[in-house]
Amino acid sequence: MPILAGIAVGAVIVAAAIVWVVVGDSRTKMAERSGEADGPSIAVLPFDNMSGDSSQDYFADGMTEAIITELSRVSDLLVIARNSSFAYKGKAVNIADVAAALGVRYVMEGSVQKAGDRVRITAQLIDAETGGHIWADKFDRALVDIFDLQDEVTNEIVAALEMTLGPDHARPDSKPLTGNMEAYDSYLQGTELFHNTTRENNLESRRLFEAAMALDPQFAAAHAAASWTYFRGWVLQWEPGPETFARARELALKAVEIDPGLPNAHEILASIYLWQKQHDKARLAAETAIKVGPNSANAYRTLADIHNYSGNPNDAWLHGWDLGHSHLLLGELDKAVAVLEACVAGNPNFLPAYAYLGVAYLELGRDDEARAATAKALEISPGLTIERVAQRLPYSDSKVLDRMISAWRKLGLS
Repeated sequence: MPILAGIAVGAVIVAAAIVWVVVGDSRTKMAERSGEADGPSIAVLPFDNMSGDSSQDYFADGMTEAIITELSRVSDLLVIARNSSFAYKGKAVNIADVAAALGVRYVMEGSVQKAGDRVRITAQLIDAETGGHIWADKFDRALVDIFDLQDEVTNEIVAALEMTLGPDHARPDSKPLTGNMEAYDSYLQGTELFHNTTRENNLESRRLFEAAMALDPQFAAAHAAASWTYFRGWVLQWEPGPETFARARELALKAVEIDPGLPNAHEILASIYLWQKQHDKARLAAETAIKVGPNSANAYRTLADIHNYSGNPNDAWLHGWDLGHSHLLLGELDKAVAVLEACVAGNPNFLPAYAYLGVAYLELGRDDEARAATAKALEISPGLTIERVAQRLPYSDSKVLDRMISAWRKLGLS
């Protein structure tokens, strides 16, 4: 976040990396595999919009995402990614159940009310083991102070967790995304649309990101987000021309130039390098994204994607789409089907999952299901062809590419 593989990174999208992904980004969850549980882990649930106007949901979601992003920069604190936390948006939840499902000890919840030039936030941090509140506060600030407010909330959470984090944790310095509130509002609206994967939403989110860039040419996050929209358009074959990919690359490079500390900028650049088949550059960019955002699930997902296409599926920390892709590459077909079916259930418009699900079904002898999955992929991207797939899939091992191409040809891709 196509040409079937381009598809893959589309998942990243945004934002974004996008997505329905079930994240294993808490040390508690990793402990199920390693037998080792240490260090604090937290999920930030979507803040309730208390403005009484549903059109302001994007602002509450943006506040939640900003706090997730800032917390992910704290070393030794494992933070559940947006896509997993937002599965609880608009739902009445039991904190203990949420914590168990996401594999975390701490859960943060809150509300946002934006009225005129003021914003009010109420938030609380709960220890799921005891059910007790370890921190709660209310904030009432001018809208122009929104970034200071986000920073203050993050610092208070970190302070509340100080005993658990220990003395050596670090949180890299961050700078406000922009000093232009109109630009920030456009960016938040664009982000809300971008998480709904349709061609129309992709174009509209791009318009909003580019409006933000015009209002503030040094708005790195807007450049990175706009880059994702071009990359998604290219990957999902909505805009397959080389100029689309070139624009995605141009914007990603500009975002990194403006703010080298922005994980999302390095994530999109890594994805672009991958699709240029520059695997070493792609790995370096993904590793840089992890360095500046040590708990960014999307950064790890991007690195996993790169390992898959570089022929190293066993080396990646995988989740969601990447997990299904890796199972397929390793010949674990039943596991691949289970994960990829969950992917399409969570995102019915995600082409890569259907494409590779078709391969897995075919190799299991489930021909009718294989043809149905491939037909769905072609319905999503009618311009998909064997020639485009063969040209663009960035596998370094030609035998793996031949395996995929052969399957798709048998399933009717021309």
